Amino acid sequence: MKRHNIQRPPAFLLLQLMSLLISIPLSISRIHDPIIPTIPNQQHTPPLTLSSTIPSLKQTIELAQLSSLVYYFRSIKAHDCTPFPDVLEWFSAHHSDTFRTDDATYRCHLYEHDAQDTQVIVLSRTANPNNGTATVGVEEEEELEDYVAVVYAGTDDFRTVLTDAHTRMTQFGPTNATAPKGVRVHAGFNNAVFGYDLMDRVLEAVRGVMEEDRQSSGGEGGVVVERKVFTTGHSLGGADSVLCAVALSSYFEFVTSVSIGCPKTGNKAWRKYVNSIPNVGVWRVVNHLDLVPRMPGPIFKHVGHTIQLGHKITKAYWLHEGDSDLGYRGVPYDWGASSYFLAPIAAYDHLISHYIEFLIKKCLSDEDRYYVNKFERIDGGDIAGVIDGNVDEYETSSSDIDDSSETTRKIAIESAEHYLEFLARDNLRTDGEYIMKEEKQQQQHYMVENNMVTMQNL
Repeated sequence: MKRHNIQRPPAFLLLQLMSLLISIPLSISRIHDPIIPTIPNQQHTPPLTLSSTIPSLKQTIELAQLSSLVYYFRSIKAHDCTPFPDVLEWFSAHHSDTFRTDDATYRCHLYEHDAQDTQVIVLSRTANPNNGTATVGVEEEEELEDYVAVVYAGTDDFRTVLTDAHTRMTQFGPTNATAPKGVRVHAGFNNAVFGYDLMDRVLEAVRGVMEEDRQSSGGEGGVVVERKVFTTGHSLGGADSVLCAVALSSYFEFVTSVSIGCPKTGNKAWRKYVNSIPNVGVWRVVNHLDLVPRMPGPIFKHVGHTIQLGHKITKAYWLHEGDSDLGYRGVPYDWGASSYFLAPIAAYDHLISHYIEFLIKKCLSDEDRYYVNKFERIDGGDIAGVIDGNVDEYETSSSDIDDSSETTRKIAIESAEHYLEFLARDNLRTDGEYIMKEEKQQQQHYMVENNMVTMQNL
């Protein structure tokens, strides 16, 4: 049975945030064995090529906004793509400077919110002929290319509240997948992506978009340039998007994942496996001291590159840990620990509204300072803060902190309480129902005719 609670008492919200910030655990409802076709075998060999091409600021903003848009479907209790045109019209009207729909066609190809609280939408963007796509503050050469995106929302199912710090891992992929032995990921994320045959339908939807492109280009003999394939999501949805990108890479030329506030997803073998796939680019955007990307505990690892938004400057870290052989610096030693000692800020920084606000107000105003076009390098042989990504004997990074201790668990609870205070202050029910202050003041109503639901003060 699907759960679409819009209003919850504070106690339930606290449980929800404790789930997210304490251990990001496995939901009981996600222990079903996934049954989908085998992921084809791949040979993964470094070095990375296209996967080291930093996404443009305009593309990052676009995907962050899609990660916000998907939450609105939960608010109106949508069951399929039917309300998409109305939601898109409302959303674009309130973000007209940076999310325009007059110069492109957006289409929804799949929307589901299943029994295990996985919420996903597959949508495409196709530029309209003879229409410019310049966005305010972004140079014209950074026009968006046609794409298809798989967007996951973070779960707000309070059934996931299990305080056991020993979160279960499982082999990546469906039960008959062919990922190398020992490649293990968070079991909840794995089942969110592969359970209930959901990956079947996601893959079918993405393939359907590609087939439409082929048909519109003249059938079998037409020359088709494969549109970009993106996966994205906020919070736990970001973790789902990373696993989805790896799965889709078996079927498409190149897949890029740009996640917002994404937690760590798997073990060392998972990190090594993903970071060696030549046609997957994983980019994780982290807002200041956001605590969620520092979790779960040290046995879990990040994959892909880190874009660390900062108050003074934004930095990009190669494969998160860096690589001394290539001369790339990893995240600072205190990258993980600092968030635990500043719980109020860490909670505030996780709100998706604050990610988007930073990208728009800071990055667009001064892209050279607040966005990135290169990775941090090791200066003069100084390797402080760098761990060689090729060295397997590192059991944990010094940038990790053991969040299973009683002290850090109390800090996480405090952070959850502050998170609730921020929501209450802005009269919000869930993080997904955020709105910028100027929009909230307008007190606008929008009727979604197909669902006969009023979107009020979203």
